[in-house]
Amino acid sequence: MSTSVWRRAAWRAGAGAASLTALALPGLVQAGAWNTEPSVSLSSEYSSNPRLLQTDTHAVESAAATVTLPATYTGVRQTLDLRPQLRAAATHGDTELISDFQYLDASWRVNWPTQLLQLSSFLHHDSTLYNQYENGALLAATQRRTEQNATLDWQNRLTERVTLRTDLSYDRVAYGQLARSGLSDYRYLQASLGLSRDLSERTLWTLSAGSSRYDLIDQDYRNDNPFVRMTLASQLSEAWTLTVGAGASSLRARSQFGPYVSGSRRTLPNFNLALEHHDPHGAMSFTLSRSIQPSGFGALLTQDNLTLMRSATWSERWSGSAALRASRQLDSLRQLNLGDRRYYSGELTANWLWREQLTLSAELGFSTQRYASNLPQPSSTAVYLTLTRQFYRKPLH
Repeated sequence: MSTSVWRRAAWRAGAGAASLTALALPGLVQAGAWNTEPSVSLSSEYSSNPRLLQTDTHAVESAAATVTLPATYTGVRQTLDLRPQLRAAATHGDTELISDFQYLDASWRVNWPTQLLQLSSFLHHDSTLYNQYENGALLAATQRRTEQNATLDWQNRLTERVTLRTDLSYDRVAYGQLARSGLSDYRYLQASLGLSRDLSERTLWTLSAGSSRYDLIDQDYRNDNPFVRMTLASQLSEAWTLTVGAGASSLRARSQFGPYVSGSRRTLPNFNLALEHHDPHGAMSFTLSRSIQPSGFGALLTQDNLTLMRSATWSERWSGSAALRASRQLDSLRQLNLGDRRYYSGELTANWLWREQLTLSAELGFSTQRYASNLPQPSSTAVYLTLTRQFYRKPLH
């Protein structure tokens, strides 16, 4: 991405952060305090095939430093969080891989007796390496990626049992070297209205409806996706929680080339299932979902996800986790030549509190991509070793 584009993106994110701060200023004069809890981490990483190439694979070794400098304001009714994060890496092997990133996240949360308002915004500048679908589809080197996002979440408790919720979100993603990558810059806007009712002390019922629009920047193509969804969340016991949701989406596409306009439409189901278990030694979760998601390939895509996770704390110094994941993206309107690509991955992580506020983490991971055809099935193995220094919380005067 050119320097001018990056500067415009930074200016927009800065304007969003300034607007967020301006909204918060009237309340910041109330009693409250600013605090920071920075951290620094050093990591060494190895991946046997990070781009999941079928042939001519290249292993990569890298060393990276990541700095996080958060600032948090806590008042009587509100909190304001600013979280800049910077990663700088030196790569050996496939040097065209881009693993650096610059992140700036901000959120403002206000509580009233019967209402909750949360505004958040972020600017992320990284690469397609951090998106498994884009990373697996690109046969060339990774591409620069800049994402700007803003969301609004407003909840209003109408009665003791009924809550009205409004959600708005805006997302803009831009890539570098588009002609080389085959990716497309896009905008994504979504709005929804939901009504929740407490059926009992342990069961919550929610009905929501909304719509989203996906536009390709500088191209005459868009997707619209009106949707409706019903969700039931129940605490089965002190340890088990179950969430079940189902709905439908009416996915539409419209494109124009000169005077010619074409379109297509299809109704698709969406669903989610989540089962969680918590105990004194850790937690376990199982999730299964289908949803419509924006993508850099030039359209809204249907995304299926399956995740099984387990975390455990063995002692005051030792903890760990394990996860297995399966995912798939489909072009439900059959307008792109994506094929049927499935991704499987897993990781084992162990954390050792070496000294107070000094943690050593080791992770072993694998990932593979499966094709429906007889093409070679690429896979990769990765090892990560990270040392993190978490500093004490300090007041900002």
